[in-house]
Amino acid sequence: MYQFCINRDRPGSFHLCFKAGQKAKLMDWSVKVIPQGFQLMNQPYPDMRNLCNGFKLIFGNMQNAAMMGPRR
Repeated sequence: MYQFCINRDRPGSFHLCFKAGQKAKLMDWSVKVIPQGFQLMNQPYPDMRNLCNGFKLIFGNMQNAAMMGPRR
């Protein structure tokens, strides 16, 4: 589950808060508002739909990498 929250400390940014499971801790990534749309992890997204899809891809890739462990 994920949601967007106001970032009162950084104008022009908001929080993407998410919890990756019932026992997982609450996580928080910063999203920057840019003239062309949004920026997450230094990657621009033109609209909210692409931002959400980008978040899912980034998070999924991070989970896959963690499950595979370090490469030898």
